[in-house]
Order: sequence, then structure tokens, then C-alpha cells
Amino acid sequence: MRPISTRPTSVARRAALIRSYSIILAATLLLILPLFLALANPTRTLAAPQRFSVTVSDPVTAGTPFDVTVTALLADGVTTDTGYSGQIQLTTSDAHAAPDVPILPGPYAFTTGTGGDNGTHTFVLGATLYTTPSQTITATDDNGTPLLLADDLAGTSAPIAVKPGPLGSFTWAAITTPQVAGTGFGVTATAYDTFSNVKTDYDGTGAVLTSTLGTSPAPSSTAPTVPSNLTWSSGTGIGSATITATKAEPAANQHLTITSSIADGSRAATTDNFAVKPGPLGSFTWAAITT
Repeated sequence: MRPISTRPTSVARRAALIRSYSIILAATLLLILPLFLALANPTRTLAAPQRFSVTVSDPVTAGTPFDVTVTALLADGVTTDTGYSGQIQLTTSDAHAAPDVPILPGPYAFTTGTGGDNGTHTFVLGATLYTTPSQTITATDDNGTPLLLADDLAGTSAPIAVKPGPLGSFTWAAITTPQVAGTGFGVTATAYDTFSNVKTDYDGTGAVLTSTLGTSPAPSSTAPTVPSNLTWSSGTGIGSATITATKAEPAANQHLTITSSIADGSRAATTDNFAVKPGPLGSFTWAAITT
């Protein structure tokens, strides 16, 4: 009987060759990939930074420019890469709508040598944010780095505290209608800055609360009782008002107005009209009887 051959078949030999070639190809790619990346992007070195540090001296004020400092870092995420000469792009988490869109510097190429950036650049008054209470700014390498390395070539600031801008407007919470004459009821107003953020630092300075019946001041004999101002906290003012109305007054047209005088003019808001119904029975009167 002819002995069974232990030599690999032609199929097995081909499979072994394919595995060998695959291993050689993978090893070759690992060796030449760094060189390929350097040639494809000559402004970067093989010791390129792995991320950026983005720092801001906060808090900043909505609508007011401030400085932003970007530092290129080596792979340890700590050491400044003084030889970095790449280009960066800044973006922000602030999505404030037009016309007050966030302002950031355009693409910027770092310089090296005497008088150069040498890894750190400060954009003086280069950024403006508009949305409270906090936002971030991200620096990303903008030199066409392959997608697989994109995450390693970026850095995001710590949350930046954004304070409200100048006083812009007030709004009133709806007042239940009707109210009862002579009975106190709560009122609530909210202050906003010029960028529609709640003005959490507003303390009521300069604000005056008034009440009118229709378009005419209430008669002195039945003047509504309202506080001269509200009690403010974190941009919200609360208080209590009491309306006294008689049959001769247009009680259905009662409304309250808050006005705050500031350096560039006044900010005011008026509640919607609300009705005032009579209070408890107090007395009777007789019409004159002809005699």
C-alpha cells in the first residue's frame, strides 16, 4: 500500500503564503506610516503635540471681548511644544443666534524662533461669547490631519463662566384675573440682559413699580397699593400689590408697570390688563327720593 503523504497540499501552501505576505505587508505599513504622515503634512513634526491647552481668565461678560490663550502640548499633555508650527481653528459651544453670534479668531498658524509663538499664543480681546451661564472653547489642529488622529490634536477649555450683559428688558409673570379689590396678590417680574439671558446679577437698582387704571393714574382716594420696588434675587423680582377699585373706575383695565432708569435710557415692561372685582360687602347707599 502506498504511504499517505504528509506534505501540505497546494491549497494549504497557498494559504500559508497568503498569511506570510499579510504579516509582511502589515509590518511594512507600520514602518512607513509615520513617514507618510510627515510627507503629507510637512508643517508638522513626528513629535507633534497630542492636544492643546485653552485658557481664559473668567468670568467673562456676555458681549464683551476677552483674551484666549492656546498652548500646544507634547504627548504628555503637560509640556509645551515650543517647535509647533501648525495651524489651529477655534470653535465654541456657544450657539447664540444671530445677530449676536459668538466671535472667535480665524485660523491661525503658530510661529517659532525669536519673537515667535514657540508653542503659546494669546489672542488679545479675540473672543466674545453671548450665552450664560458657561461655555467652552476648543482648539483643533487645522492642517488636514487624518481623521484617525483628529481627537488627539484638539483641546477644550474648562467651562468658562459667562456673566449677563447690560440690562435689556423685563417681563411679567401672568397675573390671575380677576383680582379682588382690597386683597393683596403676588407679582413676579424677570430681568433680562440685551442678549436675552436672565440677568441674574440684577438687584433692582433704579427700578420703580407703578400702577395705573387704563391710561390714567388712579384717583388719589383709591390709589392702588404697590411696593416702590420688588425684592430681587437671581434676576427675579417678587412683591405684593393691592388694588382698590370703585364703580367709577375702569377696573378691567388695571395694569402694573415696572421701569428702570439706566445710563443709556430706561427699560420698562407693563403687565397685561387684568380685572378687579368688588371686595366684601361694606355698606349701602340710597339714591335720592324725589319729594
